[in-house]
Amino acid sequence: MTFTYLERKIVDCTISVTFLLGLGNAFSIQVRSITLLLLPMYCGKAGRGILKAVVLTYVVAGPITNMALNAKEVVRVFACSNQLSFNLTKLKYSFIASPVKRALLSMKTEIGEFKGTLRSIKTVVGPIEIELENTYEILKIRPASDLVDDMFAFKHHSDYLEEKYKLVLKLLFRAKETSLKVLHAFEEKYNIVKIVVLGVHVCLALLFLRLLISAQSYHDLYLTSINYDNVYITCYFKRIDQRRRRKLQCTLLPLKKMERNRYIDVYSTSYIPSERSKLFTQVLKVMLEAITATTFVMLDRLFYEALDVVRQYAIDNDPINGLGDLEIEVEGAGFVADMLRKMVQELNAINVTISITNEGCLPQPRAIPAIFYVKIYGGYLWILLLLFMNPYTLRLRRLICSYFYPQREKQRILHLYNDILKKRLKMQKTLRRKAVQAVRAHYLSGENLLSLRMKFPRILGWLGALPHARMKCLICEETEPWHRLQNRHNESWHSCENVKCPFLYCDECWKDIGSSCLACDPALNELSDVDSLSDDRPPRY
Repeated sequence: MTFTYLERKIVDCTISVTFLLGLGNAFSIQVRSITLLLLPMYCGKAGRGILKAVVLTYVVAGPITNMALNAKEVVRVFACSNQLSFNLTKLKYSFIASPVKRALLSMKTEIGEFKGTLRSIKTVVGPIEIELENTYEILKIRPASDLVDDMFAFKHHSDYLEEKYKLVLKLLFRAKETSLKVLHAFEEKYNIVKIVVLGVHVCLALLFLRLLISAQSYHDLYLTSINYDNVYITCYFKRIDQRRRRKLQCTLLPLKKMERNRYIDVYSTSYIPSERSKLFTQVLKVMLEAITATTFVMLDRLFYEALDVVRQYAIDNDPINGLGDLEIEVEGAGFVADMLRKMVQELNAINVTISITNEGCLPQPRAIPAIFYVKIYGGYLWILLLLFMNPYTLRLRRLICSYFYPQREKQRILHLYNDILKKRLKMQKTLRRKAVQAVRAHYLSGENLLSLRMKFPRILGWLGALPHARMKCLICEETEPWHRLQNRHNESWHSCENVKCPFLYCDECWKDIGSSCLACDPALNELSDVDSLSDDRPPRY
């Protein structure tokens, strides 16, 4: 089996990279960790970005390239139609001249009998023959014609003859030159498209380095930043809590509702609210990208169907029949009468049957291979699947690093436990800060569906069916359930005893704040703008 020079270089490079990677995995924990981190990175944001680029490449290589090829076919049809029109015009004039030519050629049998007469006629027929066949006449009589024109101060008629022949030649070659120019111009544009496609493939190859960079970045941040992605409740975390419980010390589990919205149990299969909101936004983006790709696919299919209809119904294979119907009687017995009589007979004896087809000038459209549909839409389905798996693949990153760096993982868990414990001890202050933010956001939000429903409850009360038109818990921001609007005595939700206070609390948050409305607490006004800012940092993904 023989390889080209480029193939040998690719094989040598692959062997070298494989050898270095195997050597690094054998002797370096960092390389082993980063190598395994490539899997969750592929399923994460970096991998989805590469998959989107791959699908974009399929769109360029499939529908867009196919439209370019079909456009090239349209240009070919245009050039072929011009050439066909030129050939038909040439054939028409040949039909007109052939009877006269046959009549003149048929006179050869009478040359022996009328030799003397033919000599006198030759001087007349000769210029006609030269006029029909070549430009010898122009070169022969031009000096004499120019001399006569100069004597009478006329413009040279030889110039008119030269212009006439130039015009005829120009008409003969115009169609062919036009076809060649159009094809050449399209080839230049198509070469530009091929260069762009090549550039897209090069950029796609470089995008795979993003996986390695992301894995290296997570590995370094895991070891250097103790707060980075440190939001997971693990078995070691639970053992620490059980040990404190046996010692009758303050414990953290079960977590409060606000804490459950921030921290993730590694054994939980449900999404936290932040993961749900991100999932909805990302799915919407993928759907919009799929619609854009579908637009190119539909345009390509529409172009193909239009050319295919032309190919099916524009074919013309009908034969062309020509029949002469001319009756002229020439009286006389002289040589001139015989010549005219034979010429008239040739004109009357025209009977032409020719089969002309335009099959070679019909478009031959190219349909996109079905495999591209599988690649494009299969790619988008795979991206959607990775989006739903994303919360679990994110947890896999921490699991890989904790396996290779168990001591670092214990330090991170101890730091997380102590951090949550500190926040738990100042929970009341945190709840007050949260209440200040929620109250200010409510009164500064302006007109919205909720304010309209509250202003006009009888007219716009039906807006309560929409989640954005219902109140939220002042602390955890959980949306008020629809059935509570119909049953105000629902014990799972609590409202302030002050009829002018519009705020609500879920049952768990109501118990955490001591069964009293924080929005109506006079001490709430004593918090400054700086105090109202939460010190909670959102988890980093």
